[in-house]
Amino acid sequence: PILEVTQVVFILALKLFAIHTVMLCYTLAANGVII
Repeated sequence: PILEVTQVVFILALKLFAIHTVMLCYTLAANGVII
């Protein structure tokens, strides 16, 4: 089913985006940008 494949790809992309965002925030916090 194409719909299931699309949903899985979307979820994986969302997880990658979430991880990237967390890592970016962690890096900024480590640099003292975010308190």
